[in-house]
Amino acid sequence: MRLKFPKRFHKTLAFRLTFWYSAIFILSFLLLSVISYLFVFSSIRDNRAAIQAELSEYVSLAERQGIDAVKTATRKQANASRRTSFFVRLVDTDDTTLILSNPRLWKQFDLSRPQHQIPVGEWYYYTAKRDGELLEVASARLKDNKLLQVGKSIQDREEILERFRDTLLATIIPMVLIGFTGGAFLAFRALRPVRDLSGVARSIVNTARFDTRVPPSKTADEINELVLLFNQMLEKIEILIGAMKDSL
Repeated sequence: MRLKFPKRFHKTLAFRLTFWYSAIFILSFLLLSVISYLFVFSSIRDNRAAIQAELSEYVSLAERQGIDAVKTATRKQANASRRTSFFVRLVDTDDTTLILSNPRLWKQFDLSRPQHQIPVGEWYYYTAKRDGELLEVASARLKDNKLLQVGKSIQDREEILERFRDTLLATIIPMVLIGFTGGAFLAFRALRPVRDLSGVARSIVNTARFDTRVPPSKTADEINELVLLFNQMLEKIEILIGAMKDSL
């Protein structure tokens, strides 16, 4: 059985309700997606700000109290995980590592590059030997020419953003379909009493019988109130017509 649509379906109330339900749902999804993307982007960018702040604190600590104070400070994160802790390393001029915070966390990264090849004032990345994980590092020179490095273990920034974008693009079409399907379903449910009322009114016009009634719904909304008033009107009309027939 085929569904019959009015010739001017785009001007019907059902179409307008479907359109507005779907538009609100789809726009809400797109807005949430944009906010989520911006949040992920800003979170990754804030990771650099945290590294820079930590580096400044260690440089200040080393200049004021010496490298022993730096060593004491790094011991405080001995039980931290690689995701939450900072990589802190102090390298001497002969490429000897004087301080390395929690060495077990960073053993998978190749840290053997000579310090004179490591740029100061720029971001530098150490790559893990197995899974390709990155260690993002900022470096600074102390007064005695030692190299102080602070960093964090992250995945590739572009890879994270690209995967997030691909996920959003893959969900857009299903969410649009869900929006239109849900909008049509809600419009169909919302207009069911109106269709019943129209059907009863059409039946009365065709048969001139006033004994039919619109079945009320269980909800106490405005449309159900209209249905009850319509039924009461039919009941009074039926009584009036019966009285007229009796008098005649």
